[in-house]
Amino acid sequence: GYDTSPLPYHPYLNGNQQGKDMADALTAARTALPSVGAASAGSLFVTGYSQGGYVALAALRELQSVGTSVTAVAPMSAPSAISLLIDYSFSGWPALGATVFTPFLTTSWQNEFGNVYTATTDIYSAQYANGIATLLPSLSPDTLFSSGALPQLALFPANGVPGPVNPSLSIFYGSGNLVTQAYLTKVANDIAGTPCPGNALPATSGSLTTSAPLNCKPQTGLRQAAVANDLRSFLPTRPMLMCGGDQDPTVNFLSTQSTAGYFLAQGMAPNALTVLDLEQSTASDAFTADRTAFAQAKAATAAGAGNNPTAQAQAVAQAYHATLVPPFCMAAAVGFFKGVLSAGG
Repeated sequence: GYDTSPLPYHPYLNGNQQGKDMADALTAARTALPSVGAASAGSLFVTGYSQGGYVALAALRELQSVGTSVTAVAPMSAPSAISLLIDYSFSGWPALGATVFTPFLTTSWQNEFGNVYTATTDIYSAQYANGIATLLPSLSPDTLFSSGALPQLALFPANGVPGPVNPSLSIFYGSGNLVTQAYLTKVANDIAGTPCPGNALPATSGSLTTSAPLNCKPQTGLRQAAVANDLRSFLPTRPMLMCGGDQDPTVNFLSTQSTAGYFLAQGMAPNALTVLDLEQSTASDAFTADRTAFAQAKAATAAGAGNNPTAQAQAVAQAYHATLVPPFCMAAAVGFFKGVLSAGG
């Protein structure tokens, strides 16, 4: 779906396909090394950010299943608990960017399973439904909003039910909405009728550490696909760093926390799993410098928006996932990998 791929769509968060893609790419790369006079050093580190973090975990699952040795892995700000994120979205906690992520997901999973919808009008408002299955990837993504191909924020209708879980999320409810109230109702009823134990909103979820978060049988195709592609489904056997920020409006940090909780509940050794929240500025450990630098970058972003607190908050929110978090999680991953190597991992 990207670059020279012949696919007319992108297999977005299709864990099976993207994990196999990475395993195949590794095999191809290792086969090609002698032709350029190079050789493998023997270590293999797997990392990625956001969608790439999801793919890193999917690749680890695939590599483990075929017996390929991995040294360490660092999935960062990953939507690994994608079933949780879908349930949150339809329960009143949509993500910043959801009007783009949702058609990416429905197209990917419709091609994977064939039962997400019968027609795009099952999900999308009439003004967007025609052509939405081939809209992404786009050769002109900057015009998707200005051309009216997608709404920028209005995922659900104004006064949609269920509504936002807090007032700050009301920006995702408005006129010109992408998803119809009928479909919102359908999925919300499915969540209430066939809940997944690891997906309850934090106010009612208790612990995010559960050994069977996906012990559920959703009725809607979207939720069925989300459960099938949720990466709370295997046990990593190599050292892992999971990094992000708990104020991320795009990939809710609860995805990371829930995935880590599942790994621990499955028996992953606590000393093999490090969860780094860049917002924990008072922590003192190997990542203190990364947290401090992140806090400074946030403060600078806010200051650059002027003296209005609302404008400052908006500037930080808009920059958070794509600009503020990545460099510091990447620096943390490099340090983590070096530590694994020095320890003889």
